[in-house]
Amino acid sequence: LRSLPDHVYTAIDRDPPLLDVRSPDAFSGEILAPAGLQETAQRGGHIPGAQNISWAAVTNDDGTFKSRDELEEIYADHGIDGDTTVVAYCRIGERSSVAWFALHELLGYDSAINYDGSWTEWVNLVGAPVETGESDDCAERGSRTLFGAASGSAPRRSAGRTERGNLAEPESRSPHHL
Repeated sequence: LRSLPDHVYTAIDRDPPLLDVRSPDAFSGEILAPAGLQETAQRGGHIPGAQNISWAAVTNDDGTFKSRDELEEIYADHGIDGDTTVVAYCRIGERSSVAWFALHELLGYDSAINYDGSWTEWVNLVGAPVETGESDDCAERGSRTLFGAASGSAPRRSAGRTERGNLAEPESRSPHHL
């Protein structure tokens, strides 16, 4: 159920390991947080290798979840079929719990986990890699509003650049080894 930073480091190089459910603007690094929220993240962007499928893409306008067939199609379009571990994250682990519930409870993908520290924890870790920029697939499939900011439901795959936001390069990829 719960993912820690070490799980995320392990997942970075797998395809598709990470599911960023934030808005396309947060994914690309254009914004740090939805309008009206104070943010503690120091940088914008996403975890390298993450795909962007908005949390809102799995719900109907009335707040109910889409049908099983629709959910399977949304995730299968991005290679998520329950055969490998998927780590869902957002800003603070709240919206990613919607994706976790859809994957784990509704689709039965037992290997789905939620990174509850999410972007706020990740981006503040010394040495954690961050990727910015648009994704390869930026076709809009609609949007909804969350906390006053548009939350697009377009699936996105990163095509940006990766950087390390730290004062010194770590000896290993994990911040626990510093």
